[in-house]
Amino acid sequence: MKRSRSTKQRSPQPSFTVSARGDEVVAQLGVGDAAFWVAPTSAAMKRLSPRALDGATSRTLLVVEDPDRVVRQAVAAGATESSPVGNEHGKRLGRIIDPSGHEWEIGMPIGAWPPN
Repeated sequence: MKRSRSTKQRSPQPSFTVSARGDEVVAQLGVGDAAFWVAPTSAAMKRLSPRALDGATSRTLLVVEDPDRVVRQAVAAGATESSPVGNEHGKRLGRIIDPSGHEWEIGMPIGAWPPN
């Protein structure tokens, strides 16, 4: 994957959307060269929100070039820092909970990855 060296702030940008039923929208988003899909909660599809469960069911790892900056930006945008950025598990890594209750690890490998 090609990494961008731009210092401009990047936020997810929709590149494709699908409206399957009524006002439900499934969207492909991208940050730099990375793409991912998001969909709304749906009891019928058993996609529950972290708030409905009073906790998250998973944690997403976002690999970035500057975890300290990205965690600061996320907190400024409304996320809660659950673990400050530090060096652990061979990565520079911090953890946040976004305003919807989803858990994120934001980090980058330190040195060669995977470690030998």
